[in-house]
Formats: sequence, C-alpha cells, structure tokens
Amino acid sequence: MSQEPPHPPPHPPHSDPGGPGRPPEAAPAAGEPAMPFAHPAAGARPSPHAAGPRTARGPLAPAGYGYPVARPRVPAGLATGAIVVAIVYAAFRLVLALLSIPATAVWADAADRGLSYADADFVAYDLFGILLFPLGITIFVVGSLWLHTSRKFAEAVNPAYHHRRGAVWAWIGWVVPVVSLWFPYLVVSDVRRATIRNRPRPGIGVWWACWLVPLVCDQVTNRLTGGVLGTDPLTPAVAAYPLFEGLGAVLTGIGCWLWVAMIRELTAAQREWEVTPVA
Repeated sequence: MSQEPPHPPPHPPHSDPGGPGRPPEAAPAAGEPAMPFAHPAAGARPSPHAAGPRTARGPLAPAGYGYPVARPRVPAGLATGAIVVAIVYAAFRLVLALLSIPATAVWADAADRGLSYADADFVAYDLFGILLFPLGITIFVVGSLWLHTSRKFAEAVNPAYHHRRGAVWAWIGWVVPVVSLWFPYLVVSDVRRATIRNRPRPGIGVWWACWLVPLVCDQVTNRLTGGVLGTDPLTPAVAAYPLFEGLGAVLTGIGCWLWVAMIRELTAAQREWEVTPVA
C-alpha cells in the first residue's frame, strides 16, 4: 500500500519568495498602515523611478522623503512684466494729466468759437491719448496672463480652496460690462487667499477703488470733450478737464503702487510653495 508523500511546508509568514538570502520585511504593527515601499538604506538615495501616488497632473514624488510636490513653475517672468506695464501706465497717466493743462486752454478757446473737439487744434495731449490705446491692450494681455497663470498655480497647491469665479474670468472679467465692476476683484482676492499662507496684506479694497474711480473720471472727461466721437460742441465746462484728469492720475499712481506690492507678495508666496516638502 503506497503512502502519499507529505505536502511541502508553506512559506513562513512575511517571507520573501524572491530568493534565498533576502531578509524578510517586518510586518506592520497593529493600526499602522503598510508602507508603499521600503525605506532606503542609510546614505542611499531613493530611485527616481520609485513612483509615488498619482494625481490628475501626473505622479508625485515618493511620500515621506521631503521631496517637493510637482507643481507649475512660478510665473516670475510674467509678474515682472505685469509690474513694468503697470508702472508705465501710471507714468503715462501722469504725463496726460500734465498735458491736459495747456490742452484745456486750446479747447476753451474752441468752445468760445462754438467748435467741437474734433474741430479744435491737434495738441500733444491728443497724440499721447492715441498711444494710450495700444498700451492698454498690452496691460490687459500681460496682466490677465499673469493672473490666469497665478490662478492655476493656486489651484495646484491648494485644490481644496473654493474660488468664487472660474479661471476664465481672469481674462474676460475686465471687459464684460457690469460684472467688470467686481469680478476681477473676486478673482484677485481668491488667488491671494489660496496662495498666501498667512493673512494677506491689507489694501486690496483701496487698490480696487483706485481702479474704479479713474474709470469714472475718464467718463466725465469724455463727456467734457463732446462724447466718444468728439462731435458735440465744446462748452465752458471743459475748463474742469485737468481736475478730473489729475484726480485719475493720482489714484492710478496709488493703485499701481498697491498692485505692484500685491504682485510681489504673491510671487514670494508662490516661491515658498515651490520648495514646500510633501506633508
């Protein structure tokens, strides 16, 4: 009568079937989550191919090693460009305010003769006013591109933060009628709150007021010179033109100073996120 050979003994617990001589790994303690990978030996650098958890933006660095999270690059170049064009615009508004003083004398004389702005003599203020249009386009493109990129950066480093408006409003919020009175303010405010770890510096409300009031001043000066086409006859009220132009220039300068300070503050906060290790 044949006897069945005994079954081979099972592998001992936590043994490594990869081959003899390889030390077994210790089992995790009760309540302790298992490590996704073994800690490297002392002095050894972890392999760059040791993939950690994945997100929608791709794999992150291995957890627990202090590697920075893969994030968008800090838009430092765009920040510098936004600062430069803002300063140029503020200086341009100051030059226009100064040129409006001699220009008003010409327009007042045209008003006495019953002429319109379009019929009055061409002055230096008119030339600078023409150059203001392409400068405004440049400010819009550079500033909106920086704000949109900073918004994407904020979403990457702080995905739990709820932004009150979509990222597209970093562009169209400045030009859509009515909502342009407060949508850009909401976008800038949310980007700052989502990116800056500590409480942001005060002044965003003053900055926004310094943006809105010059727009009102521009509407007043536009009416003083006969509307968009300048075809309405000039009136003696055109003498108040330098007052509104000067007020707009002063507030634009204050707003520019606050805008530059916010850009620098936000850029510094972005650089801190760039080197933050994985929690």
